[in-house]
Amino acid sequence: MNLKDTTLYKFLIVLLAIASIPALFGGVMEPDGALYASMSKNIILFKDWFNLYGRGADWLDKPHLTFWISAASFKIFGMSSFAYKLPSFLFGLLGAGYLYKLAKDIYDEKTGLISAVIFLSALHIITSTFDVRAEIYITTFTLASIYHYYKAHQNSFWHVVAGSFFAACAILIKGIFVLIPVFAGFIIYWLLTKQYHQLLKPKWYIAILLIFVFITPELYSLYTQFDLHPEKIVFERTGVSGLKFFFWDSQFGRFFNNGPIKGKGDISFFLHTTLWAFLPWSVLFYTAVINLFKKKNRIALAPESIMIWASAAVTFLIFSLSKFQLPHYILIIFPQFSIITALYLRKLSSKGLKTFFIIQNIIFILVIALLSVLAFFFGFENPYLIIGIMLVVLAISFLLFKGILLETIMARSAFLSVGLMIFLFVFSTRLF
Repeated sequence: MNLKDTTLYKFLIVLLAIASIPALFGGVMEPDGALYASMSKNIILFKDWFNLYGRGADWLDKPHLTFWISAASFKIFGMSSFAYKLPSFLFGLLGAGYLYKLAKDIYDEKTGLISAVIFLSALHIITSTFDVRAEIYITTFTLASIYHYYKAHQNSFWHVVAGSFFAACAILIKGIFVLIPVFAGFIIYWLLTKQYHQLLKPKWYIAILLIFVFITPELYSLYTQFDLHPEKIVFERTGVSGLKFFFWDSQFGRFFNNGPIKGKGDISFFLHTTLWAFLPWSVLFYTAVINLFKKKNRIALAPESIMIWASAAVTFLIFSLSKFQLPHYILIIFPQFSIITALYLRKLSSKGLKTFFIIQNIIFILVIALLSVLAFFFGFENPYLIIGIMLVVLAISFLLFKGILLETIMARSAFLSVGLMIFLFVFSTRLF
């Protein structure tokens, strides 16, 4: 297929978006999806937007915004899985848009488009559209905040306001730890480039103040539901403060494993999680990270690249050291992963292109073979139809996109993700 490279990448973005649409019409997955959908439904049924209830009891595990967004969609479109999934789908596309804008402004349009393709085709982004993870919202809000704060360097006050608004939205999805991927990159970038004066500029302190202003609806909700009612039984005890849980136990308590919700951390967890979660790009991503350790490979990149690397590295390290770990947490820094991978792809030599051309083709064939085996041996209806469609996707991508080129690697990898979407969104939903 002879298309201008930027036209090809735009085509792939549209294709990936269209291929995601069938996910909107599938059922809601257990356990989290069904629980969150029922909690959002209760908001509408009881006309109570400030008190959250799950499993017949007061709910304190997560902040309100995820449920407010779903409830607003229910209010507009009615109670259905489509209404529940639509906001997640749209926010995923919005995240890709912000990723394109950020990479385009720091580097160029082609890097922005490649980053967006990588992001939309990453396996865990695909499954999160299917499963409706709150992390899709967090990813978009943190990325939007980073973009607007980056633009705020140009002394636009409205970008400060927008950045703080989106940072507050991220907090209202998960908690204050989401400020780590937002601010860590900027602070390390300023320190390494000796822009110490940035740390003293009033606009950044105004930004922090605005964040607290924007999260006041959450603080009010928690205070009225829990702090005013110490007699309520939460986490099998009374006297639980909603505000204390929000600012400390929910985040620091999980990190240090001394809060009401505990886990068992493994420092290597996100290293191997990324291997499957960022498919089909994980091998390229890890190679790109190793490549960045060589100083000569960093010299030609824009200084703002430090902001991207630092945001990803600090967040990844915090997640790895945490005692409470879940695979979908890593989604929050997939935009940074996408930019790092895109930059590496763009600078590959002909030898490097040939190597990864082979690797990506092997990944493609192995994944298609695995999906075919799953379809045949695990009770799917019409397994031969599924296998046939997977083979057609493989054949089309290999026939349309030829040659050891960056465009070929991008297109075939994106088509692999399209095949995964067809498998997940069209056929696997019939198993549940």
